[in-house]
Amino acid sequence: MKKCFLFFMFFIITCPHFASSALSSIDELDLLNAASQEKNDVVVQNLLMDMAPTMAAQMGASLANQQIGSQATQLGSILTKQNQTVQANIKSFQSQSQNAQQKKLQAKITEFINQSKNVQDKTKDAVAESQLELKYLYQNISLNQPQQEYLTSQVVFDEIFSLGTMLTPKNHIWKNPFSVGDWEYEINDNSFYQYQSSPILNSSGSSAQSENNSIFTEYITTAASYTISGSMTLYQVNYPFFVGIIFNKTRWISGNFESLRKSRMVGIYGKSDSDIGIYFSEQITLTDTQLKASGKSNPIQTPLQQILDGQSTKRGEIPLDTFTNIKANPVAFNFEITTSPTHTDFSFWNDKNIKKTISIDNLQAPLFMYHGIGFICPGAIAQFTLTAPKDLLFSDTITPSDKGEHHE
Repeated sequence: MKKCFLFFMFFIITCPHFASSALSSIDELDLLNAASQEKNDVVVQNLLMDMAPTMAAQMGASLANQQIGSQATQLGSILTKQNQTVQANIKSFQSQSQNAQQKKLQAKITEFINQSKNVQDKTKDAVAESQLELKYLYQNISLNQPQQEYLTSQVVFDEIFSLGTMLTPKNHIWKNPFSVGDWEYEINDNSFYQYQSSPILNSSGSSAQSENNSIFTEYITTAASYTISGSMTLYQVNYPFFVGIIFNKTRWISGNFESLRKSRMVGIYGKSDSDIGIYFSEQITLTDTQLKASGKSNPIQTPLQQILDGQSTKRGEIPLDTFTNIKANPVAFNFEITTSPTHTDFSFWNDKNIKKTISIDNLQAPLFMYHGIGFICPGAIAQFTLTAPKDLLFSDTITPSDKGEHHE
C-alpha cells in the first residue's frame, strides 16, 4: 500500500495538470481506496483459501515425512534385531549340525571298530577251525603220499566242484566236476547218458585220470542197509572199458584229492574182447606201516585203479559174444546192489542170463558213513537209469520248464 501511495504522489508532482483534478477528486480517491481495500481483503482471503490446501498438503507431507522417518527408524531397529536373531540361529544350527555329524561319525567309527573286531574274532575262529580240519585230514590220509595226490589247491578243487553241477530237474543235484566225455540227463526217459566214448588210457598210456569220467550225487539215509537198482545200456565199447555203479562215495572235502575217489564200485570191465567180467572194488586207505610194507612210493588205492591193475578179483563172467554186434543191438543189463557197513550183495543180469547174486564180506565199515551214488563209463557210450532208492528218483510229473538246455 505504501508503494502505491508514493507512486501516486510522484505522479501528481510530475504531472501538475493532473494535480488539480486529483486534489479535487481526493474524496473520490478515499472512496476508491476503501473499495480497493475491501477488494484486496477479498483477494487476500481468496488467496489464503487457495493456499490453504497447499499449506495443508505441505504440513501433512512434513508430518508424514516425520512419521515415515520414525517408522523407518523403528523398522531399521527391528531388522537389526531380527538379523541378529537370524545370525544367532544360523550359528546355533551350525553348531548343532556339527555336533550331530560328529556324533554320527563317532558312532560309525565305533561301529566300524566293533565290526573290525568281530571280523578279527571270526577270522581267528576260522583259522582255529581250519587247523582242526587240517588236523583231521592229517589223521585220515597218508602223509607219505605225494602232495599233488592229496593236499592241493583248495580253490581250484572248489571251483571245479561248484561249476560241475549238471542240468537236472529239481530236488537232486548231480555233479560232473571234470566234464570228461559228454554226460547229459535226458528228461524224456529219466536217464543219464554218456554220449562220447573217452578211452581209459591217455596218449601216454596212463589210466590215472580215467575215474574222472563219472558223475555222482549225494544220498542221505540212516538205514542199516539199502538197495540200489536200475539198468544200464551199452551202445558202444572200446577195449579196455569199464561201465559201472559208484556207491558209498565220500563227500567232497576241499584239498583232499582222495575224497574224489574214495568209494565202492561194481561194474563190467572189458580188458579185451576175450576177457570180460564183473568186478567189485572199494577204496583202500593205507596206514604208514602198510605204505612202507608195499615198497612203492605211490601204491594204488582207488577202486578203478585196483580193477585195471589186476588187484581186484573177477566176480562173474560175461559171455564173450555179448558185445559182438553191439552197434546194431545195444546191450542192456539190470543191476541190483544191497550195501551195508561190512557186506555187499550185487548182481548183473539180462535176458540172456540168469540173475546171480554175488556177496562180498569184510568190507571197510567207515565207508558206510557216506552214501554218494554215481555212474562211471570210461571207454564206452552208455545209458544209466535208476529205479531205487525211490527217494533219490526225480518226480514223474516233471514239467518241460524243468529241462532247459544241457551245459555239458
